[in-house]
Amino acid sequence: MMSKIRLLSRSVLAAALGIGATVVITRAETPSASIAFETAEGSSSIEAKWTGCTIFFQGKAHGCSVSGLQSPTPGMNRVSGVIYDLKDLPALAGTYKAVGTDASMGPGHLRVKNDKGTTMTLWPFSNMQGNMQEIQVPDGGMKIELK
Repeated sequence: MMSKIRLLSRSVLAAALGIGATVVITRAETPSASIAFETAEGSSSIEAKWTGCTIFFQGKAHGCSVSGLQSPTPGMNRVSGVIYDLKDLPALAGTYKAVGTDASMGPGHLRVKNDKGTTMTLWPFSNMQGNMQEIQVPDGGMKIELK
């Protein structure tokens, strides 16, 4: 009887560890591309205009355009980002919605996801040192188009 209880408890423990390992594996992401762009002349905190959008994927630079991303404070001029688990470039285009912050990378890192499942973490660089800048995605989303 005692050996059956031990066998059962070991089976339950093994199943729990297997499920836990599966959860960790499914959360693991691989950086596969990066993106960078900057505010254009004439941008304001009310309406940010973005220019110079470039995606670096599989060793090549690809042009893109960004719209809808908001900069609530003036002075920000660059945004960089890491794109995860991207298998083909067309999956990058689309409308991105904010899904939270990426605390693993520190404060100011915004996590966004598009309708095709592509996820990226974006963060701003300010031309005003010492000021923490924030970027925001409106309810309508941020759009990325490939050129």
